[in-house]
Amino acid sequence: MKHINRLLQAARKATKGQGTKIIAFIEYSPMIEAYTATGSIWNGVKGAGVERFYSEHSTAEEAESACNALQDKYPEAEIVVFVDSVEE
Repeated sequence: MKHINRLLQAARKATKGQGTKIIAFIEYSPMIEAYTATGSIWNGVKGAGVERFYSEHSTAEEAESACNALQDKYPEAEIVVFVDSVEE
């Protein structure tokens, strides 16, 4: 049984990050006159909940860079970024 538990732990370590999903939204907020990057990070474990992130930036490119920087923290994650390009 101890051997099986060690194998399971090794398998979990080897697949760490796989299944992680990140979804982000970039939009302009006229109330604060800034671009916001908001989203959720899910580790792929059912029932584990999500980690939320939020940041404010002066340009859309900065906001996109902030979202793409999550790739460094979660190298195995799938990242989807939606950019609201509708301007009033």
